[in-house]
Amino acid sequence: MNKSMNDRFLFVLPILFLFIYSFASIIRHLHFGSFGYDLGIYTQVLWLYSQFEAPLSSIRGTHIWGDHFAPSFMLFTPFFWMYPNAITLLVLQSLVVVSGAIPLGFLARRMVKHKLFPFAVQFSYLLFFGVQNALLFDVHMITFATGFLSWMMFFALSRRWFLYWTFFTLSLLWKEDVSTLLAAWGGTMVMLKHVRAGALTILLSVGWFFFVTRVGIPLFNTDGLFKYNASFPHDVQGWMSVFLDPPEKIQTILRSFGSFSFLSLLSPVTLLPVLSHFFVNFLDPAFYGRWGIGLHYRVPLAPFLAFSAIAGVASFQRAIPKRWKQLLPTCASIILILSTLFMQWKLHLPLNGLAKPAFYKEEQWMRDTREVIKHLPPDVSVGTFNNLASHIATRRDIRTIGPTGFPHYQGNAEHKSIFSSFPCGERACPWNFVNAMEYLLVDFHPGQPEINFWWENRGQLVWNPAPETNSGIYCTIWRQGNSALLRAVREDGPCVNQPSSP
Repeated sequence: MNKSMNDRFLFVLPILFLFIYSFASIIRHLHFGSFGYDLGIYTQVLWLYSQFEAPLSSIRGTHIWGDHFAPSFMLFTPFFWMYPNAITLLVLQSLVVVSGAIPLGFLARRMVKHKLFPFAVQFSYLLFFGVQNALLFDVHMITFATGFLSWMMFFALSRRWFLYWTFFTLSLLWKEDVSTLLAAWGGTMVMLKHVRAGALTILLSVGWFFFVTRVGIPLFNTDGLFKYNASFPHDVQGWMSVFLDPPEKIQTILRSFGSFSFLSLLSPVTLLPVLSHFFVNFLDPAFYGRWGIGLHYRVPLAPFLAFSAIAGVASFQRAIPKRWKQLLPTCASIILILSTLFMQWKLHLPLNGLAKPAFYKEEQWMRDTREVIKHLPPDVSVGTFNNLASHIATRRDIRTIGPTGFPHYQGNAEHKSIFSSFPCGERACPWNFVNAMEYLLVDFHPGQPEINFWWENRGQLVWNPAPETNSGIYCTIWRQGNSALLRAVREDGPCVNQPSSP
């Protein structure tokens, strides 16, 4: 089989998984399993870019660069000119991440020279738990950066320096903590004999991190601070506890290496980015959500662990007798595939849900909510629940209703308040706030997760307004099942001839 044919085959798995991840994330979104944090935030931000406006996220309550500095996100603006929808972001994210398997396949084929091994590496990368959890948990800037990092490494090792520095810059501008990974990657480049490029990578990465956290991000937020600073340990025990305490951290480290059959450990000089990742994510005890394998935090490990596995097998292959040189990558390929499948089964990873009929089930409350959304005007301000926000985020003023503020709603005497846990004390109090919402979009179907509401006490949320009456400050103008659209009004009385805004 000629070289060009082999090249084409390295695109097969990425294309297949592009369809799988896009399909799964879209179904999850259409079934209202996605959230205003973060899919709604970045849908709104990209829509604002497409309108040539500053990324002032009303959901986040800040200029988005005052939270995370991600100018590279603007590259996707043209796609929102064509189809301004959260689904566009989900597909783009899947495309960027799965594309990272392509350069890894090329590196594996070049460094190990074995027919099966490149596909085994791609398979492990594409099914890595960090990739699955990230692509099936909304949209995050670090997830986009993962695909760019993979291409960046490929161009560095191919000595295509213009493309290397292009992807280095784009990766650096995805999120501020990518710079810590890049600084560690620069150290790896130095050890791999790319001394000048590696040293410059370290210098630029460290310099950018301090600039963006001390100047860039504080410039765009009201506090004038970088909110994610962490304190360093003061003694040996403290430094050890970063990686060892609590035991969940050890488990995460073992599972991460185990997903690539521990082959990455065969190449210690390439592990600096992996160690940097664990250190940054494990450092602050307040960030306990970063310690496990869930959410999106492990996704940037994927290209670095995959490359270390390639380098480890290549290094070991050079050291063994000639008669074993082809057997080693064959065994490594089989072990990689088996370990990936084992992790898929053992950890009950998200793609397993595709085999369950419940994943595809279209329930009545979903149809009701979509019908209600159709009656929402395009340019009005809206307060809504977390799982509904990403569906209506292409507007300037949208808020998630919850303890971080936003519209309070008080029913009159004939109805209970849906926000009784946060009473504002006055009948017309929302109009005392600058950001009063013109509309409320609500859904109270039973059995919802707490995260939909951002409330710890779900039992305090009770809604039963009659559709033909004015319930306090908001009037129900459309209701279907447990979903409803409410409009702000001034006075008590029937829901007729009421103004849509004060």
